[in-house]
Amino acid sequence: MSSEKRFPLAAWIGSAFPLSMVWIALYLTKAVSPAALSGIAVAIVVLTVWVGTRATVRLRRGR
Repeated sequence: MSSEKRFPLAAWIGSAFPLSMVWIALYLTKAVSPAALSGIAVAIVVLTVWVGTRATVRLRRGR
């Protein structure tokens, strides 16, 4: 097991969950086109990775 501090996986999932619920609602109601849903999905993934990596950096620096 690594001794490096990392942002908990549950927190990564938790940061994506509210946005993913919005994505599911848009998908089920067919409120936006499939192309827009794809773009929204990519944005959710990018945002989640960004939040997780920034939090990991802050955790390692002791903030």
